Amino acid sequence: MSVAAPGARRVHGVEVVPVDLAAVDRLRPRSAVVFLWSDVRPLGGAAGYLDWRLCGALSRALEGGALAGASGETALLPAR
Repeated sequence: MSVAAPGARRVHGVEVVPVDLAAVDRLRPRSAVVFLWSDVRPLGGAAGYLDWRLCGALSRALEGGALAGASGETALLPAR
């Protein structure tokens, strides 16, 4: 499998994409991983880009208490 986004690289079989909206928009992944911090609002970087593309789904999960950005926390959110 080739790396799809310019500047992307593979690490242990996972495609790592630079935080760049154009690079993110070119991808059609089945899943994505981003890091959130409990004391950073509004979301920035990769989390902010992903939240924007998911029409605010991460922000709604944070506001509703389903997600906090706490150490060790994990979450799986549907993309649709």
